[in-house]
Amino acid sequence: MAVGISISEILVILLIAFLVVGPSNLPKVARGLAKAIRFLREKWSEFIEEAELSETVDEFKKANKDIKKSLKGMVPKTDLEKDLKTFVKETDESVSSLKDAVKTNLDPTDKGAEV
Repeated sequence: MAVGISISEILVILLIAFLVVGPSNLPKVARGLAKAIRFLREKWSEFIEEAELSETVDEFKKANKDIKKSLKGMVPKTDLEKDLKTFVKETDESVSSLKDAVKTNLDPTDKGAEV
């Protein structure tokens, strides 16, 4: 994470800190400032990670609800197979009866059939 501070600016800041704090307390203040900056960076990164994680968890929960909602409206596969077999059987029976009816009505050897 580049801050964009040049060396001359850092030297000016150190000179002012040296004059304000004094030479004996400057190392203590620098260590305290470094610890504070490190602590803030860690907390900020933890915050970002938790925020992203909570968004991801929310997305998964929403997707889970959508999937459950979709599955409730679906017909089980076994029912579909059963319905399809019944449909095919009924269609075959209808086709057979139509063939028989056409054959009976168009059979020239059948004396009782009217054309």
